[in-house]
Amino acid sequence: MKGKKLAKILLLVGVASCLSFATMACGEDGNGGAGGGTNVENTPTKLGKVVLSVDENGLATWEAVEGATEYEYTLDGGATFVRTTKCAVQLEEGQKIKVRTAGDGVNTRHGNWSEELGFGESSGGGNEDDPNEGGGEVTSLETPVVTIDHTTGIASWEAVEGATEYVYAFVYGTNIQPAGSTTETSIKIPDIYGEIAVFAKNGDVESGWSVKKTWDKTQYNPGGNEQEKPALSNVVVSITDNIARWDAVANASGYIYSYDGGTTTFETTKTVLSLDYNQSLQVKAKGNATYADSEAWSNVVKNDTCDVLHRCEQVNFGTTGELFNAGGTDATHSTVFKSTENVIVGDYSVRVEAGNGTWIVPYLKVNGVEGENRITGVKPIREHMEKYEYLQVEIYNANDKDTALYMYETTTNPPVFTLKPGWNTVKLNRELVLSRIDMADENADYQEETGMVAPRWGLRQLDEWGGFYFYTTGTVYFDNFIGVYDKSPAEKLPAPQLTVNGNNVSWTANANASKYVYRLEVDGEDYHLEKRAEGNPITLTKSGKLYVKAVGDGANYLSSDYAVIDFTYVNVPTEVKTVLNRCEPPAGEQVAWYMTAQFGTITQDATYHTEGNSAFKLVTSADGYVCIMLRDASGNLTVDGLKEFDKLYFDIYNAGTEAVVLKFFDGATVVTTLQTGWNTVVIDKATIESQLAKDSSQFVSPEFRFVVPGGCTLYFDNVQGGKMQ
Repeated sequence: MKGKKLAKILLLVGVASCLSFATMACGEDGNGGAGGGTNVENTPTKLGKVVLSVDENGLATWEAVEGATEYEYTLDGGATFVRTTKCAVQLEEGQKIKVRTAGDGVNTRHGNWSEELGFGESSGGGNEDDPNEGGGEVTSLETPVVTIDHTTGIASWEAVEGATEYVYAFVYGTNIQPAGSTTETSIKIPDIYGEIAVFAKNGDVESGWSVKKTWDKTQYNPGGNEQEKPALSNVVVSITDNIARWDAVANASGYIYSYDGGTTTFETTKTVLSLDYNQSLQVKAKGNATYADSEAWSNVVKNDTCDVLHRCEQVNFGTTGELFNAGGTDATHSTVFKSTENVIVGDYSVRVEAGNGTWIVPYLKVNGVEGENRITGVKPIREHMEKYEYLQVEIYNANDKDTALYMYETTTNPPVFTLKPGWNTVKLNRELVLSRIDMADENADYQEETGMVAPRWGLRQLDEWGGFYFYTTGTVYFDNFIGVYDKSPAEKLPAPQLTVNGNNVSWTANANASKYVYRLEVDGEDYHLEKRAEGNPITLTKSGKLYVKAVGDGANYLSSDYAVIDFTYVNVPTEVKTVLNRCEPPAGEQVAWYMTAQFGTITQDATYHTEGNSAFKLVTSADGYVCIMLRDASGNLTVDGLKEFDKLYFDIYNAGTEAVVLKFFDGATVVTTLQTGWNTVVIDKATIESQLAKDSSQFVSPEFRFVVPGGCTLYFDNVQGGKMQ
């Protein structure tokens, strides 16, 4: 664009030189001929128009145009113009391109734009005028008739039919003003100049110069000038996601804008601004000594599409502000820089020198650079990603080849995007990001019961400070990282209906939910991170506020709101068992120290046992009692010690084919009937105490006694005492 401006200035300086000496062909009141003809010296030659075509694979190509050494192209109607010496550009699916020849500003000037084409389209050729450049069917233009209001110094003229702009030059004596062009039909003559001439223009078609007019400064009344200044054109603003844009207004010195209809205004010379989610904007063109501000505010635009997650304006490494990190472990992080090159919006982008490969970490925050609004940890990322349809970041690939972009520091998985040379809009859909976060959550080595976040390198995709990891090579620029909200008509799942039963919480499952997740707050703090419910019901071990929600697939079903209840943990007593006789004496000790029989034999036998390697085998020859010694860690069990247990447990195997009646020592009270095979005999505390009251010989420390009929074979094992705690 600088070349084009220089060409115009050279052209107009030549014109102005002619005017300054009043040597126009027909004199001061004559018509000096075509603006690009006899009155112009060293006029740059306009280059031909590109004949563009795009094949079915998205490769845009064109034939070299005579005299052109460079070309400019823009994608999707954007305001970013990329120069190239090549005659081919590879498009992404859905992209459109238009191309023009690029002049050097001295000998040549830009050609007209080609048609804007997408996949499988082709354009016409030649030097015909492009609608964007004007021309169309216009073949000639009338010469403007200029008048001067001598009290204000404002030159004006009637609009010329078919003209798209007007070129002017100021002259006073030998002092030449390198003039310019305007789409307006008036202009203030600077105070140091006294003469003006104008010609109309539409692409290559130009009128003759107007009659040169002289300003009579004796009538000049600058005090009354302010109210009579013409107003600048009103601004028309458009918005895509968070980026608001408008076309430059001719003769504007800058722009005034305000947010959300507020009275506080700001100024800028840019024509693009970023808006936070739900923020609105209106703009005016700012005037100068010649022109007043726009009479009205622009249309109001609003960002109702996305959150701004990283503006890519800073590369801080502290704990506040907008953070961006990349590569290495050195304290200076010399692989990442703030750059004024390759900027989409704002003043800067972030340049990363990734070399042969490095991780790249923008730290995500919602709508703002300052404040406590950073997204930190697995849970907030998941909550946001369930609202976003996708994450989007603009990445400029400064390498001369396609470059792979990965999520996190791994090349073992396929890249998530292939960066083409130049600008790339990288979209990471919800399912992809959630799958990486879920993987991190399930494999992270964090302490579940304390709610601590995993160590930094255990999270795979994000860290506890809100860092979102990429990995690539070479030189790349990042700008405008956003989260785009899901506007799809997907059905939202209903919140689960929770039922509490003791320490268990259950719900009626919804067949359209892909899973259920929950978290518990204790005293207002997370007791544990949100995690997947592995079953229904879930069992809780703490009182607190419980949050449970159904998770949708993100396409047909959106996640539900949380169902929230105040949960109170019930302290349910648990039984603690103590081994009182293992029925397996240590080496060197006798069986008789652990069990004796009045009429029968007791041996150590491995045929049947419930624990250890063997049990006591009892073979009775007649009805009689057996004594089982009860001991705990302190030694022989006393009567008082026996009464501390709520229950006694005996594992007894009946090796016969008939049931055996087992009785207490009184010989009358039945303990149980032993069926063939294993039997767990349970005697509660009340029964023990009642038997001791009948006959104190039921337990004589440490002997607990049963009466067993003759002619049976029994195996005794694993005698325990149970206490409720």
